[in-house]
Amino acid sequence: MRTALAPPPIPSPAAASFETTPQRRRTAIRQVQKDEGWMTIPQKVSLIKLFQGDKAAMDVYTALEDGELRVEWIKDQLNIV
Repeated sequence: MRTALAPPPIPSPAAASFETTPQRRRTAIRQVQKDEGWMTIPQKVSLIKLFQGDKAAMDVYTALEDGELRVEWIKDQLNIV
């Protein structure tokens, strides 16, 4: 039991960096708009739709820091030749 004088527990680093699915989705959609200027609007819409149904794809997309790798991954996901 915590007393009024005890300091609050310190959150773990993992808990501090945890984002909910809606927060992660907003981050991914903002990143698409900011970083994927090479894509057409319909292609961006398709990528956003992918994020709506596939949380893992959304997480992979936001984790890809290498721009060339991210572009190839997007092309693969959307079957862009």
